[in-house]
Amino acid sequence: MGAPWTVRACASLLGALWTAVAAFWLLSVVRGFSVPGALVLALTLLLWLRRTNRDGRLGADLSADLRAALRAFRDLPRRPEGWLWLAVAALAGVRCLRALASPPLAWDSLTYHLFKAGRFVQSGGWVAESAPDAWGAYEYLSPLGDVLSAWALLGTQRDGLLPLLEFGLWLTAQFAVYTAARQLGGARRGALLASAAIGACPAAVAYIGSGYVDLAALTFAALGSVFVLRWLVRDGEEPGVAVWSAAAAGLVAGVKMTAVPLALLMVSALIAGGWRGRRRRAAEGQRRWGGRHTWGTIAAAGIGLAVGAPPFLRAWIERGSPVYPFPLDVAGIRLLPGHPAAESGAVFGKPLEGFWELWSVLLFRSVKDAFVNPGFLLPVAALLAMWGVVAAWRHVAPGGRWAMVYCWISGVALLAWFTVDATASFRTTQAAVTSGRYLLPYLATLAMAGALLRQRAAHFAWGALVVSGLWLARPRAWTPVEAAPLAGVAALTLAVAALLAVVAVRRRTRSAAIVVVTAVLIGALATAGLEALRAPHRYALWEASADLEDPLFHVHRLHSAYASAWPLWRALDGETGRRIAVTAGWDGLGHNWYRYPLLGSRLQNRLFYIPVTANGEVVDYRQGEALERRADFDAWLERLRAAEIELVVSLMPRWTPEDAWMRGAPEVFEPLGGDERNFHAVFALDSAAATMRLRSEALPRQR
Repeated sequence: MGAPWTVRACASLLGALWTAVAAFWLLSVVRGFSVPGALVLALTLLLWLRRTNRDGRLGADLSADLRAALRAFRDLPRRPEGWLWLAVAALAGVRCLRALASPPLAWDSLTYHLFKAGRFVQSGGWVAESAPDAWGAYEYLSPLGDVLSAWALLGTQRDGLLPLLEFGLWLTAQFAVYTAARQLGGARRGALLASAAIGACPAAVAYIGSGYVDLAALTFAALGSVFVLRWLVRDGEEPGVAVWSAAAAGLVAGVKMTAVPLALLMVSALIAGGWRGRRRRAAEGQRRWGGRHTWGTIAAAGIGLAVGAPPFLRAWIERGSPVYPFPLDVAGIRLLPGHPAAESGAVFGKPLEGFWELWSVLLFRSVKDAFVNPGFLLPVAALLAMWGVVAAWRHVAPGGRWAMVYCWISGVALLAWFTVDATASFRTTQAAVTSGRYLLPYLATLAMAGALLRQRAAHFAWGALVVSGLWLARPRAWTPVEAAPLAGVAALTLAVAALLAVVAVRRRTRSAAIVVVTAVLIGALATAGLEALRAPHRYALWEASADLEDPLFHVHRLHSAYASAWPLWRALDGETGRRIAVTAGWDGLGHNWYRYPLLGSRLQNRLFYIPVTANGEVVDYRQGEALERRADFDAWLERLRAAEIELVVSLMPRWTPEDAWMRGAPEVFEPLGGDERNFHAVFALDSAAATMRLRSEALPRQR
């Protein structure tokens, strides 16, 4: 596309991410999401690239871009802003190493993010599941971010590579912010400082290794903005840029519902830029787009955009609303209902005490020793963006003005999203302590506009944001139990870095194939070594996370009572997989089903929810009386037998029909143990005894 190496690199990164998601959908059709299926697809893609790259230009461009990237990295220590960025990278590196040394410790990942990813790996692709309470909402949250996590789990069937994936996303987001700011007209120093401020934002860097999807949303938004801004600045001169922009918009919309407004803005910018370019070419007497060229571009853009469509289509078909589980309100009128867990703000914790408490938790105040909000980046980036647009408005061409308007409207969309009734719970309740991550895509586009400023005062402000972010995002809640695995992982990382450095230094004396094979072997050995270092400490670290007084955490605290199920997680992590039914009572939120650890450290266990009603319908446990009336022990027991369930796990709170039935039928359900406080329990199902019980119950009815 005749673009700088940074833009070509962003295209490569975006293409790789889009291909990963599209490949998942394709493989899911034939239940082929597996190592063999991925290898076949990768080989097909490589053969296609080789066929279309007969002149070797792709390899030459890639080599040139890699050399340019290495030169840029070597230049960083020569500039003050480069040292600031390296400090941010060091912070992210520490967080990544810490996550590599431990199992996942983030709440949403244990309840649904990584549980979904693990189920995708087990099932060979996307799979639906029915379960009560909050799962009715989680099931319809878009899985695109979890798809990337599934790719990280696929090769080893373990979660050790997940932090590396998320570190890569974090790094890519910063690179894209820098590239977009340069496309907009920002100077190198301002662009690097703005990208470092995004990287140091606690709402971004704190989620490395968490299993959350917010880094994916930030990355897709930043990469998409690179091409949207180029499209607008150059008045729609490059049709390929439109395709990349549409692909990014599809990913942005599909990864997180809160980023949908930005995706719609990206599509609107594509249409506006194309329309402006067409008018300008007509006025200058140039040839307009036409014929197969135009329709081919539109078709390619449609395919790129379609990658994010399946979750919306599914929700529309099954629930009658494309935005389910969220409600859709227009002018105070509810047009489409949502799931109760998404409609009621009462379930998100106690109310905040007014406007100032909201801003304190968004800007600087730690809650239970954790801080994962935007910090001072939120107001300062908005002010710098406004200043940058006003200062540069007179000095840019009309296309550049449209690009600046795109960045500023995204900030307005941020404020609009954060002030409507549908998001009231995220700014009026304790949910505000983690709501900053929803704003990341919009903050990134504001940073691009703020990077236009060339004044020293603006650069000082960006630098201050980086320093404040480094302080607010510092790793917390260190415990002695982390020392051994962290030391081992750090030593392994240094060894791998040294080996790769030797390979890179000697690359000129060896063929490219030998270098690639050597690097792959080093990576495979490092992965095996990583798993060997992590495995012995997995449950000791989860035990530390359940400590009531001084818990271990990386992002925010787990619920100590729910995490106290770690003895069950360890006991069920055997050499062979088990078929396990899981149940838990209603706790007021429904966010208490920590199911991911029950899959086992190698994803060897299969988990199920078995309905307790006579007709098999799933009824929420929050509807206590209705559930009691419709519960049928015989029907539930028959389904357990049909599903070949071996074990039933009852999680806290244990006020469920299943728990009462199992305690009342010890001849069918053998108690195998639980945690020290008996918050959680596991029972073994005696299939033969269950059959006899069902036959004895059926005899009176036969007479």
